[in-house]
Amino acid sequence: MCGRAIPARHTLTALIVLATPLLAHGQGAPPRRVSQPVLAARSARIIERQHLRFRDLNKNGVLDRYEDWRLTPATRARDLVGRMTIAEKAGMMMHGTARTGGPMGVAGIGNNYNLDATGKLIRDVGVTSLITRLG
Repeated sequence: MCGRAIPARHTLTALIVLATPLLAHGQGAPPRRVSQPVLAARSARIIERQHLRFRDLNKNGVLDRYEDWRLTPATRARDLVGRMTIAEKAGMMMHGTARTGGPMGVAGIGNNYNLDATGKLIRDVGVTSLITRLG
């Protein structure tokens, strides 16, 4: 700056002017406007927090991080995976065949589903992704 030193009081004033908006943002400034997605729920109820709507997927009445659509997918996934048991994680990685009636039911060949056998596969083995082979 033309070889002149800037007086300390000018530097301090400039820092205060520049920092004030940053400090105000963390101190009760209005939050940035968030666009509310359209939500529908069949089995999970809707909860409201700060005039926004969220699905209460685990039905605990609390807005958990993985339920908060404002967060990044990575943050939500990390939270959800951290809540899962080893068996639940393994079940997410397995693919099973939806059971059908008849002699080839284990292979999924038939005309209708065997809901009892398929339910057992889901409940007892923990398979959460099923392939169907109905004709």
